[in-house]
Amino acid sequence: MLKILTFIVSIFILLECLITLLFFWLKKDFQWLVNKDDENPRFHKLRFNRFLKNSFDEYLGWDRKRSTTGFELSHRKTYFKINSSGSRGKRMYKKDGISVFGDSFAFCRYVNDNETWQYNLSKKHKTNILNFGVGNYGLDQAFLKYIKNRKKIRTSKVVFCVVPETIARVFSYWKHFREFNNIFAIKPLINLKKDKLNVISIPKLETQAVSENLLRFNAKFLKKVKKEDFFYTNKFKKNMFKFPFVFSYLKNFKLNSYLFYYLLIHRVLKTVNSKYNKKYYFLACSKVFQVNILESHNLYQKVFYKRGFKRLLKFIDDFFKNKKIEYSILIVPQYYDLKFKESCAKYINFFKKLNNPNILDVSEEILYHKNWKKYYFVDKYGGHLNKQGNKLLANLLYKKNL
Repeated sequence: MLKILTFIVSIFILLECLITLLFFWLKKDFQWLVNKDDENPRFHKLRFNRFLKNSFDEYLGWDRKRSTTGFELSHRKTYFKINSSGSRGKRMYKKDGISVFGDSFAFCRYVNDNETWQYNLSKKHKTNILNFGVGNYGLDQAFLKYIKNRKKIRTSKVVFCVVPETIARVFSYWKHFREFNNIFAIKPLINLKKDKLNVISIPKLETQAVSENLLRFNAKFLKKVKKEDFFYTNKFKKNMFKFPFVFSYLKNFKLNSYLFYYLLIHRVLKTVNSKYNKKYYFLACSKVFQVNILESHNLYQKVFYKRGFKRLLKFIDDFFKNKKIEYSILIVPQYYDLKFKESCAKYINFFKKLNNPNILDVSEEILYHKNWKKYYFVDKYGGHLNKQGNKLLANLLYKKNL
């Protein structure tokens, strides 16, 4: 009996050492493996100052700065320009017709200014469709951006364009707790009390020095975000590795096995082959984003999240009806939403049951095309619409009189 027990203990110690060593070796260039130290991660002072200068907004968390330009790299290099009014691209017509707020599918990542769905729709209507989209926004943040700018909005209609994952984003406070190592993405939370808009503002981004060039947020910041962010307990802690590492590995056995396997191949090939194209690294990243999207689908069936999201939708609906302003909420799926057809039915059915004519989910219209995959640029971030996809979306919206 003693020999069997000794053998089991020895195997356990061996596995613990192996998994611990692998974890710290693999996490060096992979943000999705986290441990206790990552609760309040370190970051470079230069990077933080660059964020404050280029993106920080004390009300919204982050935003596109007016009169700026930039580019993005995917399968090609694409360019964007934010004009003096804060919208993307040039005004082509004298009249402004629609103002669009939302996430990266509103902004239209990875296409040029003259390839966005707003540009294509503008040409059909012969009026400007203004693009105020910002990457990684939820419906709540998009609505707050509209509130902040509404006195300057002169269009007769407002459209909010978001992905189905928005249900998770509206409950996120510090993105790091759901999108590990997205350190500077701290956003306000909308807390509706008795149908009144109560905004939990972002905490002050107060830091403390770790070394000459490294910082981390202070204890006051950390206490605040832990208290307010649902995903600290429901996501971050559940995925956090801690001693004994064997148990942490087994707790998410399927996902961790997939990540360790591909990251191990990645690290070996990176070491021995200078021309290696990071294929296995991107496979690991894609797996994480697929899991996040599937988890967001499940939120549409959980009472707490459904109830909170419905309250937000009703508040927005009542707001625009009281103001007598025409509005729409446009739900546009990511590639990974449609890839898992059985799972995406969860959010499709949710929006159908709302029976709100102002909410337009185009998932089924895109799926109607047998070759729907050709409309997406598939990347590790969930798969954005490509040039053809943006043109398809514009055509769909024009047919629906948007």
